[in-house]
Amino acid sequence: MTASWRLVDQFSGLAVWVLLAAAIVLLKENRNRKVLLIVLPVIAVNLLWIGIKLLLASSAGMPSGSAALFDVLVAGFTVGAALVLLIAGRFKGMNRFLIVLLAAAVMAAAFALSYIGSRGLVFGGEAIQLSIFFGVITVAAMLALVLAGLFCRRHFGAVKFALWLGAWCVLLCAGMLLSVALTVALVMTALGNHMSVWGQIGKFIFAGGTMGAVVYVFLLPFVVLAISSDLFGGRFYGCFRRKGMVIPQAGVEADVANDRQTT
Repeated sequence: MTASWRLVDQFSGLAVWVLLAAAIVLLKENRNRKVLLIVLPVIAVNLLWIGIKLLLASSAGMPSGSAALFDVLVAGFTVGAALVLLIAGRFKGMNRFLIVLLAAAVMAAAFALSYIGSRGLVFGGEAIQLSIFFGVITVAAMLALVLAGLFCRRHFGAVKFALWLGAWCVLLCAGMLLSVALTVALVMTALGNHMSVWGQIGKFIFAGGTMGAVVYVFLLPFVVLAISSDLFGGRFYGCFRRKGMVIPQAGVEADVANDRQTT
């Protein structure tokens, strides 16, 4: 048995991080020192993931191969969420449904680059399963942001928004994971391969709820930055425009200045 080592293999997983750096450096609206605050939630999420991996490795004995797959997923989600904040100013004035689609597309592109950079151009069952999983958590996260905003439409408060966001992340992930499982079961049955999930509905709901809680924990640092930072807060407000939400004038003025530079 021989082992080979190539320098390119050691840096292949960095492709998605290069995309994040490019968005910070190349986009005119991000030519502001405050944009570097985006690294704070990125670091926070990755530290949280390291802690979760250590916990799972010690308590559940998670294999290193599974951890590597989830590394790809977490990197895609982290960079995707950061990219959404970095370009959120371009979503201002758009329909909220379109904003969700565009944000999900940005997240999907980050995940695709993360997967290809780490696993190569190999699209098999592993890629399909991981893509479905990432699709569920991404759509759930984007919809949770919209629904949390809707439930704060009369009075926006940071704590209230965060609580509704957590509730919707859990509910949406649980519902969507169960829907995917039932759909797969129906398709497999139609193809002649009987697959019953009715007796495991509770397990799927619990797994989806747990997944939603993790998604919320990963999403929360970005939401905290979006609400507390004047630069990113202006972009966040531009997307949601909720009654009672404080308009961060400094962030709005910064984006206006950037818009003038680009025209």
